[in-house]
Amino acid sequence: MQFIELVESGSDYGAGGEITREQYKEVWGSLEALRGREYWDSRQTQSEATHIIRTRYIPAGNKNLAELEIELKGTGRVFEIEHFNDVDGKQKEHEFLVKERLTPAEEE
Repeated sequence: MQFIELVESGSDYGAGGEITREQYKEVWGSLEALRGREYWDSRQTQSEATHIIRTRYIPAGNKNLAELEIELKGTGRVFEIEHFNDVDGKQKEHEFLVKERLTPAEEE
């Protein structure tokens, strides 16, 4: 899995520049579809989460992990982070509630 950061390159005149996708981290993790109670519990908080991703703890430094995207390497599947949690507060594992972003072809 790759954590992707959307970076806007500045222009000389201060106008919005081009947005590029840059890899922030690459980690191993698991992906599971939310089912039953997990899905309905996520809907209670106005979340549109469809999956849960579990990874080892990722020190964020000055990054806000919620602003990154997660891409499954080699599949083209991209997920937007709705919420994340440090499991048990022990800095050993992260859980991410995510929503799969559909490509334009899949939305039709």
